[in-house]
Amino acid sequence: MFPEAVAGDNLRAACGFLGTDRAGDYEGASFEGIWYLFMAATYDGGNTWNVVNATPNDPVQGAGGIWQGGGSNQNRNLLDFNEVTMDNKGRVLFGYSDGCVSAGCISGTAVTDYVAFMRVARQSGGKGLLSAFDTAEPAAPKAPCLFGIRDATASHLSWNAPDNGGSNITKYDILRGTSPGAEAVIAQSASNKFDDTSADPTVAHYYYVVRAINGSGTGPQSNEVDLTVVPQPPPENVCAPPGLTKLTDSLGDTLGGPGSDLASFQLSQPYAADGVIKLAFTINTDEGQAVQPINSHWYVSMKIPDPAPATTFHYRAVHMIWNGATPTFESYTPGASSGGTIDGRFVTAGSQKPAEPESNYAAPFDKVVIVVKASDLGLNPGNTIAGFVSGVAQGVVLGAALYDQMPDSLAYTGNYTVNSNQTCRPNTAPTAVLTATPTSGTAPLAVNFSGSSSYDPDTAPPADTIANYHFDFGDGSAAVDQSTPTISHTYSAAGNYAATLSVTDSRGEPSTNAAQVLISVAAPQPDLIVSTVTDSNNQARQGDKVTFTATITNTGQQSAGPSKTEFLLDGSKVLGLIDTPAVGAGQSVRVSVNWLTASAKKGQHTIKTTADRTGLVTESNEGNNTKIITVSIQGNKT
Repeated sequence: MFPEAVAGDNLRAACGFLGTDRAGDYEGASFEGIWYLFMAATYDGGNTWNVVNATPNDPVQGAGGIWQGGGSNQNRNLLDFNEVTMDNKGRVLFGYSDGCVSAGCISGTAVTDYVAFMRVARQSGGKGLLSAFDTAEPAAPKAPCLFGIRDATASHLSWNAPDNGGSNITKYDILRGTSPGAEAVIAQSASNKFDDTSADPTVAHYYYVVRAINGSGTGPQSNEVDLTVVPQPPPENVCAPPGLTKLTDSLGDTLGGPGSDLASFQLSQPYAADGVIKLAFTINTDEGQAVQPINSHWYVSMKIPDPAPATTFHYRAVHMIWNGATPTFESYTPGASSGGTIDGRFVTAGSQKPAEPESNYAAPFDKVVIVVKASDLGLNPGNTIAGFVSGVAQGVVLGAALYDQMPDSLAYTGNYTVNSNQTCRPNTAPTAVLTATPTSGTAPLAVNFSGSSSYDPDTAPPADTIANYHFDFGDGSAAVDQSTPTISHTYSAAGNYAATLSVTDSRGEPSTNAAQVLISVAAPQPDLIVSTVTDSNNQARQGDKVTFTATITNTGQQSAGPSKTEFLLDGSKVLGLIDTPAVGAGQSVRVSVNWLTASAKKGQHTIKTTADRTGLVTESNEGNNTKIITVSIQGNKT
């Protein structure tokens, strides 16, 4: 399709044309063929032709038809866009319009891009069309032309494939050095690109050259490039103006005055607290002026697919227009030109809607910001904009002619899918709150932890919730992740443990605060108590001997060594401080003391018995060692 031919010396000629890999309705929008540039050459007056695919890894057009008729049609029409010539050494050059430029189209995972980027394919090997420049072939390849850029992660190299000397290039040597002319081979590449991830970002300069290799040998090295680390720009964020760059244009090509030289167009969709989705269009220009000419306007036009199963499109646009001393910001439906095309210059009468108050054109007047409700453009979450065109036009002076446009071809370029408002909703970190009961005790100590008081401050509907609780008990055991806020854990060994909790909310944002409880675990110890005290006579008469017997029990988890048990009469008189033998964990011993009551007064008396009265045994509980009983003394013994 669309063949172009050029002749050289007698019997020599070349012909380029567009071709596809399958048959069918090649003008239809649903045509699935992929289009390439093919080059054919003859050196015997057309008796034989050598045909090669000149763009095997980068199609001229992806899936979709090529329209051959006139008028308006959504498919690309490449008629008259091709041209062929040769250079002064007879090598063929073919200019064509590239409509497949995105990664998806090139890889075959998406349809054609509906753009028209000018490209030139250059003969890199084999016979040319002028016999005076024929060389003996096959021969080693010529030198590549090298380009590169370097960031903190790698040096990124690319180069133009050189004349292959009549033999296919099989690989390239990559040479690197830290001073000019001192490069050594560090790698090889089968393609004409290479990322040197071994480049040390602390090295100020790296010098690179490459050289091509074919079946006849290694060619001369390329030009040398000196690469220094170039800081990468911060990533673009659709949630914060100016947003994502959708169109760019070279400065210096405007026909208008200050502020009419387009540089780029960016689109953002910030979170709307009121739930009304808005799109912010930012048109970047050269520095402008406070007041622009009457009827001049800066616009962005959008190509929007009609609902399936339709394969057609409709158009919406936004602009800043000067109807007086101050600008007006609007959305509108663009109208068609006399030729039937729609690029945003013409406004359909009555379709204008006011933009939002935050739209602005402020000093130094190099940004036009137009903010509109998505609904005013007929857009809802999930809807796709299939292309953008931006321009500056003067409706009075030049009859709606353009001062500048992006892209220069006026082919709708780029895309955007409207997000849910939740996509850019700010996500404040949740706060983790940890409690524990008990926080101290003797090993093994069972502790109940709770993160129930943790919270997320994002309460606007739909409110964020705590989705995950991450408990770390601080004793070397495995941390636990769970969706519920409570958990129990037993500490087996003595020590002080910092238990922590972090939480993650329902949108994946982790907590940043330190939620910690210190758990103190003591080693197992004995615990002596007076479990019982008995007397030999609770109604003794004066002068009788009364024997008191105490049962000393070790309720702790370790054996208790020898101790002393005190029997105290009426809170002041020590009846005895009795040696008490060692007591095993869970075991008991009995000790006794005698009270001679001859001098005792008639009436009630208290006997207070205290285990480990002198503190010889370190216990887990020093406050439970005492038991008191009451005895009665009757009148004189007869």
